[in-house]
Amino acid sequence: MLLPKALTSLNRFDDISHYNGRDRKEPFHILHLKDQSKLIYQTHDMESNTFCDVYWVKSFNEIWRIKTLKADPKNPIAELADHLVRSKDGTLTKVESYEKCIINGLTWQKDLNRKGIIPIESRKVSELYKVLAHKNEISKEQASEVLTTLCYKLVMPLLSLLAVVAIAPFCIRYTRSVPTFYIYASGLFGFITFFLLIDSLVILGSHNTLNPLVAILLPFGMCAGVFSWKFTKTI
Repeated sequence: MLLPKALTSLNRFDDISHYNGRDRKEPFHILHLKDQSKLIYQTHDMESNTFCDVYWVKSFNEIWRIKTLKADPKNPIAELADHLVRSKDGTLTKVESYEKCIINGLTWQKDLNRKGIIPIESRKVSELYKVLAHKNEISKEQASEVLTTLCYKLVMPLLSLLAVVAIAPFCIRYTRSVPTFYIYASGLFGFITFFLLIDSLVILGSHNTLNPLVAILLPFGMCAGVFSWKFTKTI
């Protein structure tokens, strides 16, 4: 899967930070703060009033990674925190680590919903459709992300069928000119390549670089048309 460079850099801190890399079963939640930064966390402990497994995306060039954060806007105490800053070469570098500290500049409104927002890619198709039905209530960027994710979830279950239709004409035709190994190897390589292409187009569609319908449906439709024509001619 093609990932943004910043996300790839963050994943590298798994081996050098305070985190133990355990499996996460719950999706992350996102809180949009009033200073336009984002607080991303996994769970909220009501008893201790703390956020667990937290990223505070202060800006494009500065990120805090925190094990536990006191959910108090006046006294946000962080435990086991890593401070990441973007260097001149564009990579995120850990400049400081703290066992316990107060995160200065981290503020949010008192009535902030602690449940947060389930990431778009983790929502069901029915929920995405409901969001699009009220797209006037969300920004243009959010609408593009929702539409791209909806198209992706609707199209990808058909990818296996497309793979069968694409490779079938070569499998049912008897010939000694092309070895069977090359047929299956080419089919597998084509399947992986198409999957990576769709993943990259999802990123472009989510950021409104391409129209979501063009980014997801057009490549799939073109491949389906060509392979279906080839399949019908063979049978």
